[in-house]
Amino acid sequence: MYECRLSGQQCIITGGTVDASVHEKKMDGTLKQLHRPSGGPWGGTKVDDKYIAWLTEMFGKGAMRNLKKESMGDYLDILREFESKKRSVTPDSEGKITLRIPGALNRYHTDAGDENIESKIARLNLNEKVDIKADKLRVSAETARSWFKEPIEGTIGHITRILAEPALKDVTSILLVGGFAECKLVQDAVKTAVGNRTVIIPEEAGLAVLKGAVLFGHRPQLVSSRCVKFT
Repeated sequence: MYECRLSGQQCIITGGTVDASVHEKKMDGTLKQLHRPSGGPWGGTKVDDKYIAWLTEMFGKGAMRNLKKESMGDYLDILREFESKKRSVTPDSEGKITLRIPGALNRYHTDAGDENIESKIARLNLNEKVDIKADKLRVSAETARSWFKEPIEGTIGHITRILAEPALKDVTSILLVGGFAECKLVQDAVKTAVGNRTVIIPEEAGLAVLKGAVLFGHRPQLVSSRCVKFT
């Protein structure tokens, strides 16, 4: 939860996995929950999964399995590198995006005796979209955006289903928080999907959930009523 100083009804969406809830800001400053929290595995970690699946397809299951088994530090470096780069992918990105990959991944791929990586890129007609040299992976912006497609579609589908409920027709604002909310692709997709509703992305959206949790710990009375998960 993130404290919002707007009146009326707001849909609050957090990233990581996607969790959505709907609150009404009361005149006394407290929040009345109008829809129980719900969501699914469509956040930033799902994008990570798509990237890892793509690397697995390129380098082979054996290479990725050995990387995680014998060089976990290198595997975590892949995720950290991707975390810093994926937020720079926008709807307008062009050219290629450069990502660093550990040399160990190439070594495990070679040791497995799989198809030469350059030959595989050529066979899949990816010469214009993918370039791998030593510890540098360069992929087209189009390829990078494809890793976001399914998570964003899942997020938008869930939001629109919630907002379509008759009891929530008066929701006027959408508040995006969490790391996934910092992605321009997500922001643009949500703004398009919710029509004329106001979309708010606070500064340091990735920290908003943590700040809200601390605030709620000190002031639990901020939420005046909740919806039970099961009735």
